[in-house]
Amino acid sequence: MELKATPSHDATHRYLKKKQAHVTDKTYYNYNTTLKRLLEFLDERNIDDMRDVDSDEIVRFESWRLDSVKPITCRNDMRTIKNFIHFCETIQAVPAGLHELVIPTKVSEDEEICDDILTRQEAVVFS
Repeated sequence: MELKATPSHDATHRYLKKKQAHVTDKTYYNYNTTLKRLLEFLDERNIDDMRDVDSDEIVRFESWRLDSVKPITCRNDMRTIKNFIHFCETIQAVPAGLHELVIPTKVSEDEEICDDILTRQEAVVFS
């Protein structure tokens, strides 16, 4: 099967449009934020066609993200990227099976647990 030329911005827009009706506003916001970071990374590397995204570029993106976020955030981002790449497979923008090569960031048990203590006032504000 031949891959179709698909601008990265178009692919992300189509993915987000498809997801918007099925997820909460917060989840949509998180997807959008992650994909904006991916587009920023791709733009910096002059990659504007999803056919040029391979597993090496995805690993480079993960490393780039780890320079600015905690591993737990990067793991969540990479889960979104994996789902996005799977979507791109369905529209023939990337090779079938590419999503299987996206391995979310490993996170230690200590990094998964937040030990911050909220004050009563903060808890009320967040509820």
